[in-house]
Amino acid sequence: MTSAAISAGIGGAVSRVQTTVSGSATAVAGVETTIPGLAAAAAVLRSGIPALGLAADDALVARLCRYLALLHRWNRRMNLTAVRGMEKMARWHVLDSLSIHRHLRGRVLDVGSGAGLPGLPVALALPALPVTLLESRARRVEFLREAVRVTGASNVHVWHARAEHGKTGEKFDALAVRAVGSVRAVLQTAGHLCAADGSVVMMKGPRASAEVAAAATMRGWRFETVPVAVPGLDRRRCAVIATRAQGGR
Repeated sequence: MTSAAISAGIGGAVSRVQTTVSGSATAVAGVETTIPGLAAAAAVLRSGIPALGLAADDALVARLCRYLALLHRWNRRMNLTAVRGMEKMARWHVLDSLSIHRHLRGRVLDVGSGAGLPGLPVALALPALPVTLLESRARRVEFLREAVRVTGASNVHVWHARAEHGKTGEKFDALAVRAVGSVRAVLQTAGHLCAADGSVVMMKGPRASAEVAAAATMRGWRFETVPVAVPGLDRRRCAVIATRAQGGR
């Protein structure tokens, strides 16, 4: 099935959500769609996004629903995510990704973007923020380009490359990393893409302290661990933020 064929059925399902999202959360959850759970996912986004300090206007919710619908359909033929169910994806993927938005500034690079997480939800919520999605696998790059097209994310660029092969002259103000590797591995692989005054924001769970301890011997970096609260998600989450130490390259 081509990307055009996969995307063709999304518009109808999302349009009904889009025309109804201005109503209450209860009304949104009751919308009938061709994708089970899409309306409930819209309700989750409408309540969860403001809790993260962002505006959840109808246009943003509709664009995020387009992304989730595309992810759901593509996931049938390629393993983009192990998370199933629209409402669960809205919490575990979209809200989780948006939880680090306060730590991102300037030019942002999503390292090992995969299904577009965390970069694409952040870019949709913050359209003035230029975001590059870095992904090495061709099939996922195809998905990312289609997701950018479907959501109309004009502030997003898809970069098909491996982090370790990235141009040494290309620097970003913030690197966003989710479910890619250990703190030490991320910095060894992608640290050279971080500007001298930039930061590497890594989304982590309960093992964060052990990963930071293992990376503490790396020269040129200092670390801060910041608790992160994701609305409706009781999993322990945090952001490990690595910044250049004085004299670091």
